[in-house]
This record gives sequence, C-alpha cells and structure tokens, in this order.
Amino acid sequence: MVALLGACSSATETARPPANVSIVAGSGQAGFAGVTLSKPLVVKVTAADGTPVAGQIVDFSVTSGQAALDPVTATTGANGLAQTQATLGSSSGSVQITATVRGTSLQAAFTAAVQSIATNFSCSGVIPATLTVGEVRTSLPNAGICLHADATSEYMVHAFYASTVPSAQTQVGIAGFGITTPIGSSAFLSTGSNPALSPGVPIGTIRGSDPARDLDLRLRQFERTVLAPRMSAARSTVRNGGALRSTAAAAVGQVLPLNVNEGCDEPPRFRFGRVAAVTSRAIVVADTGNPGGGFTDAEYQSVGVTFDTLVDPLDQAAFGAPTDIDANGRIVIFFTRAVNELTPAKSQGVIEGFFNARDLFPKTASGTGQTCSGSNFAEMFYVIVPDPSGTINGNVRTKSEVQQLTIAVIGHEYQHLINAARRLYINNANNFEEVWLNEGLSHIAEELLYYRVSGLTPRQNLDGTAIASSQRRADAFNEYQSSNFGRCELFLRNPMTSTPYADDDSLANRGAIWGLLRYAADHQGTVDGTVWQQLVNATTTGFANLSNVFGPNILDRIRDWSISVYTDDLTSTALPYQEPSWNFRSVYPRIGVNPFPLAVFPLTPGVQTTQTVSGGGSLYTTLGIQTNVTAAVAWSVATPTVQISIVRTK
Repeated sequence: MVALLGACSSATETARPPANVSIVAGSGQAGFAGVTLSKPLVVKVTAADGTPVAGQIVDFSVTSGQAALDPVTATTGANGLAQTQATLGSSSGSVQITATVRGTSLQAAFTAAVQSIATNFSCSGVIPATLTVGEVRTSLPNAGICLHADATSEYMVHAFYASTVPSAQTQVGIAGFGITTPIGSSAFLSTGSNPALSPGVPIGTIRGSDPARDLDLRLRQFERTVLAPRMSAARSTVRNGGALRSTAAAAVGQVLPLNVNEGCDEPPRFRFGRVAAVTSRAIVVADTGNPGGGFTDAEYQSVGVTFDTLVDPLDQAAFGAPTDIDANGRIVIFFTRAVNELTPAKSQGVIEGFFNARDLFPKTASGTGQTCSGSNFAEMFYVIVPDPSGTINGNVRTKSEVQQLTIAVIGHEYQHLINAARRLYINNANNFEEVWLNEGLSHIAEELLYYRVSGLTPRQNLDGTAIASSQRRADAFNEYQSSNFGRCELFLRNPMTSTPYADDDSLANRGAIWGLLRYAADHQGTVDGTVWQQLVNATTTGFANLSNVFGPNILDRIRDWSISVYTDDLTSTALPYQEPSWNFRSVYPRIGVNPFPLAVFPLTPGVQTTQTVSGGGSLYTTLGIQTNVTAAVAWSVATPTVQISIVRTK
C-alpha cells in the first residue's frame, strides 16, 4: 500500500501544470516572401518552478501580416520544446506569429520582417559604373549598382556572408533590371580539352565518406573535450620520467598488445600485433588476426622504407618533427583489422586509417592529474589491411586497392600526429587544433605528397594536360590528389552552405578548407616556406591561428578566395582573384567532371534570385548587358555582414 501511494504521489508531482511559455529561438528574423525562414520558431513550456512540461499542445497562428506555418500545432517533448517553420507571405513589412498553449491563456509572440528588392530600383540621376573586363569591385555599398556596358558584356555578382560562425545562416536576394540572361554562361564553360585520363590510369574514387567523417570528427572532438584538460598532467608526467615506454625495444617478430578502443578510460580491447619490419624511422606492426591474402613481410618492409624516404622527411619539413615519447626514434604503423571493422557492411565509404591522440598520453600520472589509462603511449597510427575475401563485415578490400591508398593515408595521419604531439609536448598549447583546420592541414599533406612524387611544384597553374602528361604524374594524381579534387567538387556544387571553417567535418567543407589553405599559401609568398609549420606550431587555434599567419583581415582574404573560385583561369583579373597552383576549369574535365561544377545562378531580367547562405558561404549570380545599355543590379540582405562584389568577366 505504501508503494502504491508513493507511486501516485510521484505521478502527481510530474504532472505539473504549465505556467509559462517563452521564446527559445527564431524571433526577429528577416526573410524574403515565399521563402522559409532560416531558423525554426521554438518555444518552451515550463511549470512554475521552471521545469519543462511535456505533452502540451501548442497552437501557432499568424496574428499579423502573411505567412504559412508548418506545422500549425506541435506537442512539447520532454524538454518542453515545440517548434514550427514559417514561410513568409507576399506582403512587405512585418509579420507576427503567436504561440498559444492550448487550454490556457499562455502566449508568446514571434516577429519577422519581410525583405524585398524594389522593382522600381532606378538609375535615374546616377552616374553608372563602367567596368573593364576582369575588373573586380568588392564590398559594394548601398542596395544596388548601376552598370553601363561599352560592349556586350557579362558579369558575376558575388555575395559572401562574412560571419565567423559557420552555423549562422542568412538570406540573400539579388535581381537585375535591364539585363539579359547569359546564354551558355561562362560559369558553365570549361576551358581546355575534355578527354579522360588514358586507360590504365583511372582517376581514384572520393575517399572518406560518412563512416570516416564520423570517426574523424569523433576523434578530433575527443582531443578538444576529453584530452585537452589532461595536457598539463601529461606534460608533467613525461618530463618527470614517470611514463612507461612500451615500444622502445621493439624487434622483428616481437608481439605487442595494442589497445584499439578509442577512449581513455574504457576497458581496453587489445589486438596483438607482430612486428613485421623495423626501419630507420618506422616500426611496422601487423595484427595477428588480419585476414588471409594480406601483405607479406617484404611488403611491410617496403611501407617502412617509403615512410623513411618519402613521408617522414616531407611531413617533418612541412610541419615539424614529431616527439619521441617512447624513446625508440620511430613511428609505429599498425596494420590492423580493427580499422576494417569500423566500416559497416555495404557502406559506400571506407575508413582507411586514423590517428588517436590519446596514444600520446601516459597511462598513469605523476601527482593528482588525470591522464589516459587506455593509451598505447607511442607515436603511432592505425591503417586498413587487405581483405580480399571480405571476411570483415562483407567488405572486400583487395591488396592493390589498399596498396594504392596506404601512403596517402599515412601522410594524412602523420600530420595529425605531428600537430598533436607538438602542441602537447613542445609548444605547450592548452588545446588541440580545431577540427576543420586540422583536417585541412592533413589534406595539404596529401597534396605535398603529390607534388613530391610527380616532380611538380605549387604555383605552376597545373592543368588537365599537366596532370596526365606521363604515367608517373597520372599515378601520383590518382594516389595523392584525386581525393582533394573530389572533396572540392562537392564544395563547388554547394558553395552557399559549404564553408571552409564548418566544424561538422563534411567532405564538402574539407574540400573548401583545402582550397582555401592552398590559395592562402600561394598568395603568402613565392614558395610555401614556413606557412605550414607556423600553422602547426601555434598555441592558438582556428581563426586566431589563421589570422596570426595570414593577417588580421582573414575574412577579406576568404572572400577574395571565394571570388577566385569563379574567376580563376576564366578572365584576367588582379592576382588576389587567381589561384596560382591549379587550373581547376581544365583539371575537372580531364577527370570526367564536365561542365565545371560550381553552382551559379544566371539572373532573369526583373526576377529575384533568393538563396540561404551560411557563414563563410557564397552565392554566385551572373548577368549580361547589351552594348550601350545601362542596367541595374539590386540586392537585399538580412545582415550587414554580407559583402556584395561584382566582376566583369566578358
């Protein structure tokens, strides 16, 4: 009986009546008629003591102005939240949307403003601008520009959302009056010939889709949230000589127990690795449980030698020397089925390898600091193994496939290792690098391998002919650079919401940060010099790191890079709007991507183009003007940090 009374009492306590409804997000937005607002309208229903109340029906209604709501009714969840999306109507001015908790008098009112571009935007009394071919004007003032064409001409109008918050979104509307729509817009015409690479040297597939993205994002976030607070204790322990050096005396044939669990404090999951090769800079370890048909010891030896002669000197020169916490002068390269196991069955993506910064942390701490009991305490990374029979999750991995990708994976992960190790033990940083910049630097490591193996260098404006001018160069592109172009293609297809500094680690955003870093380095000097070392050997992270290396006007530089994505090798512009290392418009057709994949919106006379743009994203629109015609381009933006620029392309 007591238990039943207790249960009734508990139920009564949880059924608190709603006492308040408040706006959580979405009020005060501005948007265009007929376009859904960027953010949902969210309210929270709470009891008198402030706790959320679940199961409450909230009715949303338009109480002023015009808008469509979806849904018009929502039920609060356990967090007390309910939300709707609003699409603004055709009227100008303001809109009010009221949320009412059904059965009560509780209400909360959202406001929104309808933006519009004046259809009567006039050039009367205005001296129009006449641009020369290739002329670029940035950060245009006011709400439009009048243009006079001295000949039939084409233009690109560019909107860049100069926000350092990649999750921020705004709407941009652009319209042209007295213009023509470009027919076969230059944005979609690729320069150069369009043959595929010769048979026998097919371009590689895009690597690192969702499973790899999820793993990389998890590991990089783990560094910044779990490991960063333990950095001081790790430094103290290592400097006091209190760490166990587990791989210092590794010899061929020795079997090492290596933990393949990701975390620090979870029970370890050991795989046993046999030392298959020891070279001057590498200890190559093969999991004793690897599938049959894999690498021989001679092939593992070859991997070690390639690391010694190619990857290690290249990455050290670019990023700095790694640490040697286990006192063996070498990097452990663990070929283990544990990597294969991370890719689900029938996945279109594949996890090829990873670096886990927890392996740089001591297992125990000297003093009271917390370290990482799951650490292998070695400079090491983990690499996929051949599985020709698909014994692991049914995913077939041929030896030739794994051989082709192995060195690029090692180069990529080695940057992560150097970056983390130097921040931890050499530069005494308080945190690891942000996800987007860390991954961008590892994609630069892949590109540097391409240059070294192909015999080419940056700033040669490499085109489709150059990358396939010999078997050696084609192979180098396929193995080390095709993935950068694949990721960049995804960025080009959606430049409005793909941003170089988004922290979601998507393939498109990776393509953007690689492109930005290459552009920024190319405009920093005649050679890469110490650019990469400066970024890796910093104690700051993210934007602060970029600004320290490339200058305080970093957002202007990102805007100029974004313009160059369109103008490079299309028209003759000032140097800031060119990309010295790559002729993208020529390379993409050569690798089977034609037309040039940049998303561009040709303007129709008198018709507004409206798009949602994320922080760091860009909208590209094009228009034409006939000889001796004065035309107008007008725009409306929801935030003053959207920068409008224009370039004459023809």
